[in-house]
Parts: sequence; C-alpha cells; structure tokens
Amino acid sequence: MYRVYRIEEGDTMEKIAQRYQTSVEKLEEMNGIIGSYQLIPGNFLVVPIEDNQNFDTYIIQKGDNIYKIAQKHQVPSETLLMINGLEKEEYIYPGEQILVPKEGVSVYVTKQADTIGEISKNFKVTPAELFYQNENLIVVPDQIVVYKKEQSF
Repeated sequence: MYRVYRIEEGDTMEKIAQRYQTSVEKLEEMNGIIGSYQLIPGNFLVVPIEDNQNFDTYIIQKGDNIYKIAQKHQVPSETLLMINGLEKEEYIYPGEQILVPKEGVSVYVTKQADTIGEISKNFKVTPAELFYQNENLIVVPDQIVVYKKEQSF
C-alpha cells in the first residue's frame, strides 16, 4: 500500500520517513532514488504506508486467483492488483499474503482527470468526508482512495 506525498518546503527524506513510519531506504527504493537526491517542493514522492485500519491480510489458498479473491471481497480485480503492487500477468502462490479491503471499506483508484467532486460522488459522500479519511489526498492518477462508512450505534 502506498500514498502519494507532495513535497513541502523544508522536507527531508528523514522527516518524511519518520512521519510515515518507514525508512529512508524504503522511500529511496520505492521512488528509484540512487545516491543523493534534492527534494523539490511541489514534486511528489510515493510513500509506503503500513495502514491496516482499512485492509486485512489474506493468505492465498490453492486454487485462488486475483479475480476470485476480488469477487469474494467485492473489489475490482484491477484495484486489488494496484493495492498489492501486482501486475496482471504475475502469478500468486499458496501461502503468499496480499491486502484486501476490510468489510465496509470502499476503495477507488484515481484516473487521469478525476476531481475530488467526482470521487466523492463515487463514494456517495461529501468532499469533506473524503478528505477526513484520506489525510493527504492529492488527485493524481493511480492514487488509492479509501472510504470506510462510519457505523452508527
């Protein structure tokens, strides 16, 4: 799972890694950075996140494929591939683990020219509700947006 982060004035790789509870090495690996790198405000970094409040771990069973798992968890197979950083042609094997949305969590992968208004309509919520659950939402293609319907008691 990852998040797209917009670099701000004064950011360092160390500060960003600490904020998202990851390592500088993981940030560099995920963004293809080799050696020293100048952070430029306004540019974007892909940041790995360990966020299990919206996702469960699913262990691949014999006979599973992405399509079957996606159907079982009511998510498009393309979205499941994106969440797990998999390509369509990749094989999955029994015993491997992937992330699947928890019950009640909706997931959307942004496309070119999406807007906050269109995405919020997709979830049937206000833009404010969408921002509340997606702290650093910047609409760029292939960003994962989640919405968990609040349960009333």
